[in-house]
Amino acid sequence: LRGKPSELNWKAEVTKTPYNRNRTRQFYLDFPPEGVSYEFWARDLALIALGLRTMRQPGELCNLRLSDVKLVGGLFWVRINKSKTDQLAKEKFIPIEKMSSRFCSVERVVNYLKVRPVTKGDAPLFLSKSRKKMSVLAISAVVKRFAEHAKMKGRFTAHSLRIGGATAAMKGGLSMEQIQTIGGWVSDAARLYMRAIGTVNLGASIAMGFEG
Repeated sequence: LRGKPSELNWKAEVTKTPYNRNRTRQFYLDFPPEGVSYEFWARDLALIALGLRTMRQPGELCNLRLSDVKLVGGLFWVRINKSKTDQLAKEKFIPIEKMSSRFCSVERVVNYLKVRPVTKGDAPLFLSKSRKKMSVLAISAVVKRFAEHAKMKGRFTAHSLRIGGATAAMKGGLSMEQIQTIGGWVSDAARLYMRAIGTVNLGASIAMGFEG
C-alpha cells in the first residue's frame, strides 16, 4: 500500500454518491429550503456550481479567497493556490467560460458576490455564518441539505461535488486528460475512477450541461 496514496484516496472518494447536477438545476434553484436566507442561498448555489464545474478538492474550495476569482478577458478565472497533489503550492488557474444561462457557475458566483457581506482584506470567498472560512464539514452540510431538499438519495459529502462534476464531464464528452487537468487528479487516480463508474461515452461547461 505504501507509495500509492493517490489511489487509496481515490478509492475512498468513489464510495461517495456523485452529486446530480440536473436535480439541482430543476429543483433547488427555484425553491430554496425554508429558513435559509437569500445570502446563504446565493452562497450555497455558488459553492455547488463552482464545486461541480471545477471538480476540485473540498479543502481547495474552502481555501478560495476573494482575490482567487476574477473576470478577465471574457473568462472567469479561479486560482488554486495549493492542492493535495501539488504540495509545493504552485499556483494553478482554471478558466471558466461565462454563459447566458442562470445555471452558469460564473453567474452563480457573481450573484453571490452581490449579496456577500463586505469584509476587510483578502477574506475567504465562501463565508460561514461567523464570517470565517467554511470548513469541509460545513460544505458537506450544504451538499447534504441540497440533496435532501432535491429528494436525492445516497451518501452525500463535500466530495460528491468533485465526483459529480467528473461524472458529468465524462458523460458530456470531456477526455480523461481534460478532466485530470481541471480537477487536479494524477493519472493513476483518474484511471481508477474511470473504471469505478463504468464505461461511458467519452465525446467545459456545455458538455457538462451548464447551458440549461
